[in-house]
Amino acid sequence: MLDLRQYSWFYPTTLLPLFHLKKTKSLRCELHPGVKHYFEVMEQGNPGKGKTYIPFVELLHDRSERDPLKYVYDLLDKSYGGKDALCFLLSELTDNIYQHSKFTSAYILAQKYPKKGFIEICFLDDGVSIPQNFENHDYYFEYDSEAIIQAINGKSTKVTYPGDPERGYGLNNILKIFVEGGKGELLVVSRKGAFYKSQDAKMYELGNEFQGTLVSLRIHEGKLNIYKYI
Repeated sequence: MLDLRQYSWFYPTTLLPLFHLKKTKSLRCELHPGVKHYFEVMEQGNPGKGKTYIPFVELLHDRSERDPLKYVYDLLDKSYGGKDALCFLLSELTDNIYQHSKFTSAYILAQKYPKKGFIEICFLDDGVSIPQNFENHDYYFEYDSEAIIQAINGKSTKVTYPGDPERGYGLNNILKIFVEGGKGELLVVSRKGAFYKSQDAKMYELGNEFQGTLVSLRIHEGKLNIYKYI
C-alpha cells in the first residue's frame, strides 16, 4: 500500500510515476480527501474537449492499432505553444520512446493550470534509459546526468543513411523551442540522472534508480514559431 495521505496536491510529473507504480505493482493508495477524486479522474477519466486535463494515456506497442497521439493532440489547448509546437513535441518525444526505449509500458499525462498560466505535460516509459542506451552503443560518460546532457546537446544513437529526412536533435530542439523560446521548464529523469532547465540548468544524481525515462514540460500561454529553432 502507498500511504499518500499527507499530500494534498499533485502535478502530472508526480502523478504519472505513481500511476505506473500502482499499475505494475497492483498497489492500493491511501489518499488525502482533497485529491482522491482528482486522482481517480486522472487515472481513469475520459474527458471531452474543454476539460483542463488529459488523463492517463497509454502508448501501444502497435502504432497502427489506434492513434493515442491524435487523441492527446485534440484535447490539448492550442493556445499553449500553438498547433505546430505541440504537434512537434508529441511526435518527437513519442518517436524517441518507440525508437530507443524498447518499453513495456509508456504513458502521457497532462494538466492545464489557467491561473498559473501554463500547461504541464509528462511522458514516461519504463524501457531502456538514456544512459543504458548510450552504454549499449559504447558512448562514454561518467555520470547518468552527463548522458542526459549529451542527449540534450544532440548526441544520438539513431543510425542515419543518405537521403534520410533531417528531423533535428530531439530533446535539443524541444529545449530551444519550449524553454529558451517559450520561457518554459524542462525536466528529464533517466536511470540515476536528472536534468532541469528553466532560467538556469541543474544536474542531479539520484539516490535510487528510476526505471526508464521521464520527460516533463511546462509550456506557457502563447504561440511559438518552431521554425526559428529547427
